[in-house]
Amino acid sequence: MKRGGANTVVMCAIMLGGVARPVLADVGLELRPQLTTLAVGRVLEVGLYAVSKDNTTFTTIDVVLTWDSANLHLLEVVNDGPHGWFLFGLIGDSRRDALNNSLFDGNAFFQAVSFSPFTATASGALVSTLRFEADADGTPVNIQIETQLGATSITKILQPGPVDVTGSLGATTVEVASEVFLFTADMTVLSGFDDQIVVSANVEAIDASDVTIAVELVPRRIASGASFTPAPATDIEFIDHPWIGSSLEVAQDTDITGDVSRNGATIQAVPLVAAQVSFSGSLASFPITTTDGACGQWDVRLCYGRCALGDDISWWSSAPDQLPTALDHGVLTVVHVFGDGDCNLSVDMRDFSNFQACFSGPGNSFDSSSSRRCAAYDFDNDLDVDGQDMRAFNDATTGPL
Repeated sequence: MKRGGANTVVMCAIMLGGVARPVLADVGLELRPQLTTLAVGRVLEVGLYAVSKDNTTFTTIDVVLTWDSANLHLLEVVNDGPHGWFLFGLIGDSRRDALNNSLFDGNAFFQAVSFSPFTATASGALVSTLRFEADADGTPVNIQIETQLGATSITKILQPGPVDVTGSLGATTVEVASEVFLFTADMTVLSGFDDQIVVSANVEAIDASDVTIAVELVPRRIASGASFTPAPATDIEFIDHPWIGSSLEVAQDTDITGDVSRNGATIQAVPLVAAQVSFSGSLASFPITTTDGACGQWDVRLCYGRCALGDDISWWSSAPDQLPTALDHGVLTVVHVFGDGDCNLSVDMRDFSNFQACFSGPGNSFDSSSSRRCAAYDFDNDLDVDGQDMRAFNDATTGPL
């Protein structure tokens, strides 16, 4: 087992009854963060991907994780990949060095087991999404997959037999910043309706010359039917920006690609010279439309780095000695009807179980990015799930269809 580098090839020239076993390619593990700069108190999602250039299959995966517990803590692991695992999650590990006794100590042991083979691909197949919360601002934080921690907690990828096909083990780095510069709010939309995604900013006395905004909708598991509207020349509405009243101001609508799932806008101060600005408010809005059958959750991302659709295209230009630009994101929840959080066209006991887990009480925000889709149970759209929503849920209950 190795960290980093290209996948190696394991030659299994074991003769069984005169028949040679096929050559197996190692399965590497990669950690792919949704964001590389994160604001304090916000949630970071990191995809765990299995990679193999030869589409190698496996049925069991054990992963030992470590991270800087002073700046991050693990919230949960989410089964949002394409595979149905028989056993999944942070399994009680009294025999596994007690790594899961606490999610605040910087280590955990993750396990997934399946009766059917999981295929690792050359581009990477999603096994799980790891959700962390940023606790404090500080230096870059490392999240990594360890070969072994303790006596029995070992990272392994196994085929039936068991045949060990463990390859390279990955790591990633995120930076926790004390400011959110660009962000989108969480929102809930009924299917078949149109709405606007609003991008806002929060900056104070930052040397900045321009801002470029590009947003994309990335569907989570069991999400279908929502998209950006096709982008006409006037699709982006500029609400406000820091350079209003300046002789340098100019707004440009770039319509980055013309793709219906991503649009972009640029606000520039021209000529491009740094100017110290303070600004808090909405910058621009992007239209969305949903079909009648849409349901599920989408991450609304401010695209930068290698986003799902490509290039490095969102940034707030600032002087090198300023805080790093934090590009935060929101969650779009689309529901057939409020109360149907699992998108099965009924408000039933499964929804009641999720409602109980999402119940936050009046004035207390629920976790809008939770895999339980808590926004579907916020009937009055006041950003909590409380007694009023309970009464509305009882009225909406249909029972299983």
